[in-house]
Amino acid sequence: MDQSSYKSVTTTRSYNYSYYVSPTKGSKGSIVLLHGFPEYADMWAEQVKIFEDLGYNCIAPDLLGYGATSKPTDAEAYNSEGISQDVADIMNAENIEKAVFIGHDWGSYLAGRFANWQPARISGLVITSVSYRASGKLDLATSNAQMKAAFGYEPFGYWTWIASPEAPKILDDHLESLFSLLFAKDAEIWKTEFTPTGKLQQWLNDDKFAPTADYMDSEAKADLLRKWKADGFDGKLGWYRAMTENTHWEHEQKIAPEAFKLSIPVLFIGGARDAPAPAVLGNLATKPLCENYTGTIVDSGHWMLREKPAEWMEAVKPWLLSNF
Repeated sequence: MDQSSYKSVTTTRSYNYSYYVSPTKGSKGSIVLLHGFPEYADMWAEQVKIFEDLGYNCIAPDLLGYGATSKPTDAEAYNSEGISQDVADIMNAENIEKAVFIGHDWGSYLAGRFANWQPARISGLVITSVSYRASGKLDLATSNAQMKAAFGYEPFGYWTWIASPEAPKILDDHLESLFSLLFAKDAEIWKTEFTPTGKLQQWLNDDKFAPTADYMDSEAKADLLRKWKADGFDGKLGWYRAMTENTHWEHEQKIAPEAFKLSIPVLFIGGARDAPAPAVLGNLATKPLCENYTGTIVDSGHWMLREKPAEWMEAVKPWLLSNF
């Protein structure tokens, strides 16, 4: 996305955010796009172009921990209430009252929680990979045991280590190895080398490599590695710390139980080969909480926006045009 279309704002929490905003206001309303770990606002470049051509105004922030946005390292900074307010502050800076929210990975989590914290500011919700669910206190060991019994592996087994104090330096010291695992040609490798407890740490310490997926060309790889090296991972891992330390839950207890039921249109798009976010959770977790739910599964791994962008847009475009 054109760097000249990026702006910055200091939020009411005193964090600086860098964000992309469409240079020309669209006539069909606004879309806020939220990236996940460990990508950036420009992961949405292809989708933003299509949405703008359709007449929508787009905002895509580099979220906390990324790019020119502030990078606090404490879990509290990443609580969903606070970051939802940060995003609302960006909307205020652009005089946008309400928008459709689209997320991937942690961006999906945040988009869902924005609907809880700022219900008057969201008109629709598209969540990719990560399902929407009501809040609850996380017992990671129990959750991993339950998921392993259900799916045969631990989708969240890596969370304990990646949220630990030692993780940022090891990640920073093994960027190429990390990249090769995250964007491996064989998405199934995540079930044995990434998500199970202890495996990610072992992979990095051994400086192992896997063949890279075809959708990640040399230019995309170089761009992402450059950004990772410039930023470091300490801030990015705050998203995991906020979950493993139950920072989110401590705040989200203030949300009334009935507020987790969504009346706005919701679209869930799951990846059939998404190891850390099993697609079946869309129907199991999200559908019961939505009055107007649409769910679909794409034959993709976790990085659907890169691997299957056309299929993703085939699900989103008609839903968007029919509702907004």
